Amino acid sequence: MPRTKQSFRLNPRFSLDNNKANVVFLISSRLFPGGRFSYALGIPAKPSEWDTSKGKFRVGKTFPMGERRNKMLNRILSKVREVTEKADGSPINKEVLRRELDKLLGRIPTLVEKDFFDFYNSEIEINRKSWKTGSIKALKTTFNQLKKFEKETNYFISFATINLDFHAKFTNWLNAQNYAKNYVGKQIRNIRTILNMAEDLNYPVNPDFHKKSFKVLREESDNVYLTTDELNQLKEFQYDDPSHERCRDLFLFLCNTALRISDAKRINESHVFDDYIMIKAIKTYQNVTIPLNREAKRILGKYDNNLPSFADQYFNRLLKVICRAAGIDKSVTITKTKGGMRVDAVKKKWELVSSHTGRRSFATNRFLEKMPIQEIMAYTGHKTESVFRQYVKADQLTVIREMTKMTS
Repeated sequence: MPRTKQSFRLNPRFSLDNNKANVVFLISSRLFPGGRFSYALGIPAKPSEWDTSKGKFRVGKTFPMGERRNKMLNRILSKVREVTEKADGSPINKEVLRRELDKLLGRIPTLVEKDFFDFYNSEIEINRKSWKTGSIKALKTTFNQLKKFEKETNYFISFATINLDFHAKFTNWLNAQNYAKNYVGKQIRNIRTILNMAEDLNYPVNPDFHKKSFKVLREESDNVYLTTDELNQLKEFQYDDPSHERCRDLFLFLCNTALRISDAKRINESHVFDDYIMIKAIKTYQNVTIPLNREAKRILGKYDNNLPSFADQYFNRLLKVICRAAGIDKSVTITKTKGGMRVDAVKKKWELVSSHTGRRSFATNRFLEKMPIQEIMAYTGHKTESVFRQYVKADQLTVIREMTKMTS
């Protein structure tokens, strides 16, 4: 007769060894000889940092390392499940599991040169539920670029070889493909993110990525905003297509509240109060309270406090169509670095608008209207005045404001 597969319930838990101020991993299960497995993680913890009822680290501003350490605990649980699944109901050798956990924590040398890509992929999978979709997509793009770079240049990529020489060769390779400077910088930033995670887990990363020379390339973007006259022009235009009208109204709502589209399209009657809206921002996980002006109230009333919703890419494409139809066609010179060269391009303003133009239009127009900067920042969520001033190009706008005053 075929052997019937047995299933045993695991009861894994983490606890704090107060005597040694160390976190211990415990399992009570018949899968282990003696019915118990204990493993000291070597992760230091004070009693105040440990949530005994939940068996994990506390998180929040007071406990900045809590979230990262809890991710490590989740990795340990994933490894235990992997080992028990392979055992297929048979008793588990404690030393086998102990060795696997030692490998996971970097206590024994297990990494070969090619493990960089394995680690990269595993981090994406482990964090898939907690990371934003956009972050995962960006990291996958960088992963694919690294693979392509390795194949085309025969540069062997590993933890040890991601050094200053790699930085120079990889950025030159991206520049040769005519990528924008900010795109190149984003790839370096993503690589540094993965290396920081690997270093936290005791992988043998090359320390060069901490050096200033291993820099993230970046340049100020020439982002456009719509003036109050252009916004009125857009508002007054009559659209035959109802979807164009809904797109216009959602965009005008962004221009009057400084909300991100990811938040605005989630608004329903539960977020709307008499003179303000309150919603938790997806990007920052912070509750934001936004006062409503007359135009924002008008748009909310038109849709019974349930704003139109569009897929982001479709919204950005449609926004260009409706702005072009409304005559938002002022010529704008855009300067950016592509392929390592500064390039000027003349574009019509409708070609450059996106959902983010709403936030920028709100901030810029309010600044030109002399609304106090701190009040504008309450809408936009900027933490410091210096960052806000850079965001709206305040020095340039101050000149414009003064020139307007002189000619009026």
